[in-house]
Amino acid sequence: MSRRLLLKTLNARGRAHSYHRACLTLGEARVALHAASGQSVADVGALLRISPNTVKTHLRRVFAKTGVHRQAELASIIASLRLMTDIPRST
Repeated sequence: MSRRLLLKTLNARGRAHSYHRACLTLGEARVALHAASGQSVADVGALLRISPNTVKTHLRRVFAKTGVHRQAELASIIASLRLMTDIPRST
């Protein structure tokens, strides 16, 4: 699931970024997927067992690499890649 996001990300206009610039680390991809599902920074951190500051750092890097500025834009990108159904939801 996250590996597909590593290979190709889209900016808000739907154009592919170059692979160099858009390649997400596995940690960034995991955080992006959970954040895009609407989970809070604290929830993502607890689920992935990382600090909230690490979650924020990953999100800043994901935003920079994908050219988005908000979680809603990130969710739109991930939905366009049809990954939303693969995201585990916390209960």
